Amino acid sequence: MPKRKARDTAREDTEALDASESDAPLLVCAIPVLTNLEVVSGALGGMGNTWWTVVSPTHAVVRATTQPDNSGTWSGIGWDGVGLPGGATNLRNVTRATVTPTGTYREVGATLNSPRMFQRIEVYNLLRLDCDLPIHVGGTVWKGYAGHVAGNTATVEATTDPHSNAVWSKLGWNPNGAAGNPNQRRYNVAAAGDQVVNVTLGTPAIGVITKQATLHICDWPRLQIEWEQFDSLDVLNDGVAEIDKVFDKRWEKGRLGAVAGMAAAKTTAQVQAPLCYAAGATIKVKAGFKVTRKPTDDETVKIEGRATVGGVAMIWKATMPVGKAATDVEFAEVAADKPLTASKVACEDA
Repeated sequence: MPKRKARDTAREDTEALDASESDAPLLVCAIPVLTNLEVVSGALGGMGNTWWTVVSPTHAVVRATTQPDNSGTWSGIGWDGVGLPGGATNLRNVTRATVTPTGTYREVGATLNSPRMFQRIEVYNLLRLDCDLPIHVGGTVWKGYAGHVAGNTATVEATTDPHSNAVWSKLGWNPNGAAGNPNQRRYNVAAAGDQVVNVTLGTPAIGVITKQATLHICDWPRLQIEWEQFDSLDVLNDGVAEIDKVFDKRWEKGRLGAVAGMAAAKTTAQVQAPLCYAAGATIKVKAGFKVTRKPTDDETVKIEGRATVGGVAMIWKATMPVGKAATDVEFAEVAADKPLTASKVACEDA
């Protein structure tokens, strides 16, 4: 009997010990960790950890999320990369100035008792537009002439930073035009008129960069010659009427020749005037034109006339303004580039 009592006492001691251990408080220590890193404003998501944005004076913002997610935990975050302190200790501001060298990502990384997380932001810029029309008027305006542009097509090209398809694929074209190279669009310019092309990069959420090109297509003036005035010596009418009257040294559209005109009872002033020059003289002329198609803009026109007189091939060159409202124009007197032969007397039809 005493022996059994000893065993019972031992069992009771053991049970008492177990009861004492089960009632002891259990202390669990939570280790703060970084659970997420994301861009919350100023950039658009691309693939995985890669984002893009546009040049701007404002910042993109990267936010870290922790467990527990409070300022006490955020103070333990280890930040690296280009981020600057933001409005809270779990935020980093990333500048949106142009990246140097071109194409380099701005990377922000963070750790907190966990593997490093990171986000990359690339900054894009739309620098300018160019056009292959022949005249750059200045600023954003290029000029060409209807019917005188190769293929009746003008190409507008965007230059970006970085200058790559990554940026070109995000450009917005209005109007869209026909696709050329990824950074180009082609526009029909067969008819006179203005086309305004707007190219954008970005969205309202991150900001929009806009560049503009105006395709200014003009009508070139069309002129019809009406009269020519020469510096001829005086020629007197020796026909059957109006004897000794001086011809007006003038050619006019629609007049009959001198012989035919006299036969048709025309006056001296109603026929084409015979001209007379001394040997070796230089022929001078001025001329007037009717504007049969008005130009879109005020233009300066080059005029060239050619004739062979007494075996000498001559050229007359002049310039004259043609205003967009003009109906008739003329150029001042110009001289031929070569004189008549000094040793030759002849009667010529020019």
